[in-house]
Amino acid sequence: MPNEYLYYYDFTREAVAGIAAQESTRGEFLLAQQARFYEAAAAEPGRAGELWRATLAEREATYMATERETQQAGERTEEDLGGGYHEVAVDLMAALLGGEEHRMILDVANTGADGAPLVVGLPADAVVEVPVRVDGEGVHPLPVVRPLEPAMHARVQAVKACERLVIEAARTRSPETAWLAFGMHPLVDSANVARRLVDAYL
Repeated sequence: MPNEYLYYYDFTREAVAGIAAQESTRGEFLLAQQARFYEAAAAEPGRAGELWRATLAEREATYMATERETQQAGERTEEDLGGGYHEVAVDLMAALLGGEEHRMILDVANTGADGAPLVVGLPADAVVEVPVRVDGEGVHPLPVVRPLEPAMHARVQAVKACERLVIEAARTRSPETAWLAFGMHPLVDSANVARRLVDAYL
């Protein structure tokens, strides 16, 4: 299904240029923001909830801001704000506890109720992000209505192959496998870049 992260695949050059032009990365921004929140909450513990809501609002408002600038997409709209992983977690818990039923999008194994793959062409133990129904009995993946278009299918397979190699590299502690994994990723355009990335992580 459509996802904002496709931006990085469809506009890779613009994404890299936009991110490189920033004074700090998104991770650095979040690290500093979180530190400011903890410092402020420690100084005024009675306002911790209020401070956190303000922190979260700023975090959501600035999400993918650099990427929107490169596409001249403007600010996030009111309808686009709100939610996040914390709400997904609360909805999941509420449904699993049996009080509610929710339709959600979650990561599950690539196996439907009938044992057939949800996404054809991926291994049964691959993790896929698909619509599900959640209730007190558990998480029930919904049938995928139609197969992916060939170009999207190829992209998914390439990323999944990379992810499986990353897992193998972590399990075997093999730098060579990690280099291969990064080199196979569609967003890494050079084996030399892949090696530099892995070496920097190590």
